[in-house]
Amino acid sequence: MSLRGSTASSDAVAAQQTTERRRQFELGADGPRLRSSARARYLGCMAHTHDHPRTLRLARLVAWSVTLAGLLLVTMRYGALPERLPLTRWTTAPKSWLIALRVPGIHLLSVALIEVLSPGVRRLAGFTRGQLFTAILLLTASFKAVMTNSALALLPAEYPALTVPTLVVAEAGVLAALFVGRDLLRGGQLRRLAWTKTESALALSLGVLLLALELPIFAARR
Repeated sequence: MSLRGSTASSDAVAAQQTTERRRQFELGADGPRLRSSARARYLGCMAHTHDHPRTLRLARLVAWSVTLAGLLLVTMRYGALPERLPLTRWTTAPKSWLIALRVPGIHLLSVALIEVLSPGVRRLAGFTRGQLFTAILLLTASFKAVMTNSALALLPAEYPALTVPTLVVAEAGVLAALFVGRDLLRGGQLRRLAWTKTESALALSLGVLLLALELPIFAARR
């Protein structure tokens, strides 16, 4: 009996030591003994263990399909569009290819910008919902693209009853993304976001293009 008791006690001590070393490793206590790159890879893998890769793949497929289809739809319907097209809910402008494709172009560039910026979020150590956060933003952009591109392509027919549901669902998507990404607002996580030079250059280029597509609104106000 004493031998069995001694063996069980030894096993319990060994298990406790193993658990303690694993905890110290995750907290960084053994950091000096590890190469920083290896530890970063380990933490990165742990961070995405419970993420949603399938959801992100589906959201990407939907987002790119919807925005490209909207651009193609408005292009094909260009000849049937009225002579004046809406810039905002209160202003219009003479029909041109720039004005007609402005809204579908904004949606397409918005999806591209989300894609470019999302790797920096998903690489952030300790944030385990980067893929779900990105997927929600992509699906929200997709829904808004479907509604606004369809409304544009169906002109001169108007469906004002769809305005409020579109705004409500879009706002709900943004709020859902903020809820999922709430950890980004804690502990200085936003300051730790980092992107590669290529990602930064692409994001800047997309931002400039988005601003350029807003210029017709300012020109119409003059």
